[in-house]
Amino acid sequence: MTGRIIIIEPNLINERGHHAFATSRFATLMGDTRPLIAAGKGWNGSQHLGGGDILRVFKHNRDTVSRSRRYGPTVTTAFSLGAGAIMPIATFIRGRVRAHATETPASTVASADASKLRSIIGLELGEFLRNFEPKLQDTVFLPSADAELLIATAEQFEAHRGQARFVVRLMYDDVGCHPSDPTWRSALKRLQESPGAVEHVDLLAETPAFARAIREIWPKSVELLPHPTDLPAQQPPAVNGRFILYMAGHARSDKGARLLNATAQALAAKLKAHDPDVVLRVQGHPSGRAGKVRIEALPLHLDPDEYVLSWKQAHAALLLHDPAVYAIRGSGIVCDAISSSKPFVFLSGSSLSGWNVGCNALEATPSPPAIAQAIVELLNGYETFAEASATVASTVARHVEVGMVTVMGRETTSEAG
Repeated sequence: MTGRIIIIEPNLINERGHHAFATSRFATLMGDTRPLIAAGKGWNGSQHLGGGDILRVFKHNRDTVSRSRRYGPTVTTAFSLGAGAIMPIATFIRGRVRAHATETPASTVASADASKLRSIIGLELGEFLRNFEPKLQDTVFLPSADAELLIATAEQFEAHRGQARFVVRLMYDDVGCHPSDPTWRSALKRLQESPGAVEHVDLLAETPAFARAIREIWPKSVELLPHPTDLPAQQPPAVNGRFILYMAGHARSDKGARLLNATAQALAAKLKAHDPDVVLRVQGHPSGRAGKVRIEALPLHLDPDEYVLSWKQAHAALLLHDPAVYAIRGSGIVCDAISSSKPFVFLSGSSLSGWNVGCNALEATPSPPAIAQAIVELLNGYETFAEASATVASTVARHVEVGMVTVMGRETTSEAG
């Protein structure tokens, strides 16, 4: 393919977090093809990211779209103007509440029908594409799409502006959305029915569970493109009297923070005198101790070198993503665990089960005694689980390579290894 690649990422507003890492990584994987990256107007980083050139385009992102549907444009604008002062305070309060929560808050779910809705971000996307004038040989890549971006893409074909090839990686489902938000299934159905969309759009999914759900609607093949982790495979560290379980990412109730203290107590009751001490390293969670089990608090945000070191020092990962939230949507952390050769414990019913690919993980029901028992089994059979994890360490990288074939529209990706 000789055309240009345009990455559409309205959620890209700074150099920290998932969207910045994933966009940078995808741009790097494109090798000599230097993409243009259409980011948020509020982008405050450099003009280049992962070999791509940044364009400040979108006023709206996933958060502002949801607020607009919920509260209307006036309140949304007022909130945006005060976000610089409000967000640090709100983030701090939310983090403290989540860290001490004993139950996962009930998630709201999108329920609106997308067939008659107008996309809030569609006008911005349409104006950008009109100005940019992508040709048939060009590719418009949406790496973190939700229902809103599906509708916005559909509107381009409904307005007969779908000249380029679109590659849409669906990442967000309906959980955690407001009831006034459109469902992703109705948005995908609308895209399917848009003139020329099936012919010119290729779909990707972040998880095997999401890919299966998309295939129930979409008439073409759906490839997998998981989180593009760059963590290297690592030799398992020696236990030497202590066993480190890393709970990476922000400690939130939907990622198991509510279960930690009780799990530590249940695990302490199961460990024998000859067992090593167990350290649960957690980002943004209070420290604590129960017998031979210690919860070690890490900073909420780690710089890249600290993050790599945390994986290197860990023996395994503790991934307690709530199945009610992560039934089909994915987690980049599980991809980091696999690529760094770490076995992991996960909760039954979550999408993380799709990465249990050969005795590299243990499943537990979402109760502290069951999680503690899984950790004991992992501890007792650690050599076996570590060997299996080393064997499957390249699994995510292979899926990313195949997914990037779809993005690039050619037989091989540009980056070796």
